[in-house]
Amino acid sequence: MFINPYITYPQRSSLHYHFGRRAAIGEKHEHMFLRVIGKAMQYYRIWIYSCNAALFIGTFIYLIAFLTVITDSKLSLFQNIRLYHPSFIYAYLAIFIQGGLVQAIGCLGALKLNVNYLHLYLGTMSILVCGDAIVGVVWALRYKNITINLKDDLKNQIFKEYETNQELQNVWNNIQADWNCCGVDGPYDYNESSWALQFLPLEPLYYVLPLSCCHPEEPTFGSPHNECITRMNEHVYSKGCYDDIYYWLQSSTDLLLVLGFCVITFIKLCFLFLLRSEIKEMIEKIKVIKGESETNGLGLPFQDLEAYLPRPSMQQDSLLNPSSTNATSQGTYRGNSITERCHCRLGVNTNLVNTMSGSRTILSISTANLTGGCHSKKHSLV
Repeated sequence: MFINPYITYPQRSSLHYHFGRRAAIGEKHEHMFLRVIGKAMQYYRIWIYSCNAALFIGTFIYLIAFLTVITDSKLSLFQNIRLYHPSFIYAYLAIFIQGGLVQAIGCLGALKLNVNYLHLYLGTMSILVCGDAIVGVVWALRYKNITINLKDDLKNQIFKEYETNQELQNVWNNIQADWNCCGVDGPYDYNESSWALQFLPLEPLYYVLPLSCCHPEEPTFGSPHNECITRMNEHVYSKGCYDDIYYWLQSSTDLLLVLGFCVITFIKLCFLFLLRSEIKEMIEKIKVIKGESETNGLGLPFQDLEAYLPRPSMQQDSLLNPSSTNATSQGTYRGNSITERCHCRLGVNTNLVNTMSGSRTILSISTANLTGGCHSKKHSLV
């Protein structure tokens, strides 16, 4: 004579209801959790978009100032400044990267929830900040050397190159005509140049000067070689151009320094510190959404999530509790079945809680395992 299974059909139905209710509650919590994560993602995206927009605007303004400086003809007066210097090459690359490339990487990473793009975005920003610091130190040392020897370099240009270098002549003529100055320290610089030797010997009272050094409204005389021969203190700009040239160099350097380091680098540094923690949290939430993390959004393990679910009724608890009165009233021969039921319950709970992202599918599998496992443990008595 065979007895009924240790977990009868009504008991199985109650277990089905119990775990189905828990699965529904878990699924509801999962949807709420994913909705909270979705709102957090919108917050992170807004942060990244705002930082990229600010960096792009700052880079665009810097690009305009940078092009204004390097395309100015006055820059050719500074022979120690070459546009193919490594610091300038870095500036070209940094402008290109900050002018759209790094923004595209960050926005794509935030939009597509791509962890690799976000890591690349943070790495690129870190490299740019380090590069800015290195270039800043290099230019601080170079600028000091340029200004120390600036006056001697400018005089050597007039003494040795003004006669043969047509481009240099045009630059000096434009400077002298625009700023109403002449030479480096004064008009006498030209009388010591090789360019003026072709008009000597002249009386010491006369200057041989470019026409740009003379007052345009005053009558002058000279040869077709575009020179101005005049007496001292007559029809000539007596002020030297060194102070104006130095001021232009200083103002251009300050402009690029303020925009490049005090604005753009400061923006990148602040955003790097602010976004570093934000992007790390965003990456963790992306892993949770994609099932690559073992923790939920609250930082609690998934197996601890059962503690936040409602407790079952007294009747259902008695079916699952090995110390309940119903289980005790079954007699001595049910002792093994109590252990079997506890074993089945543990398996179902573990499967249910550890697979919250697929609670419905796992529920049916766990229930099948429950039924099959408990059927396989049947005992017979005569």
